Amino acid sequence: MLFIAEQIYSISLDVFVDFCNFVSYGSKWRVNIFAGYLKNFGTGKPSSILYGTGTNVVDVIKTAASVEFNYKGLNVALECEYSDAAYANWFENRLIEDYRVGNVKGVMRVSYSFNHTWNL
Repeated sequence: MLFIAEQIYSISLDVFVDFCNFVSYGSKWRVNIFAGYLKNFGTGKPSSILYGTGTNVVDVIKTAASVEFNYKGLNVALECEYSDAAYANWFENRLIEDYRVGNVKGVMRVSYSFNHTWNL
């Protein structure tokens, strides 16, 4: 007897992602600007089961700006980031948008290097 079976291991999501980062490299001051976008187009195939992380995300927009100050061994940095994501449910292999979630994050970092090699 010969048994032939077909097993579908995964169904891929069609996703567009674009991220851009602009950095200024200075000895005392550094500025960084970041922007990103992600869009989920779904599977395009009929599927009753879909496994994965973030499969219910329609799109994500992320922007961030940071400034960093260096003096001898001291380093101080400030960063502000905004993220916005749209979540949805699957209906006939398409994402139907349900709600959006926004988030603002601020970070401050202070560090000192006792073994610095630059002289400012």
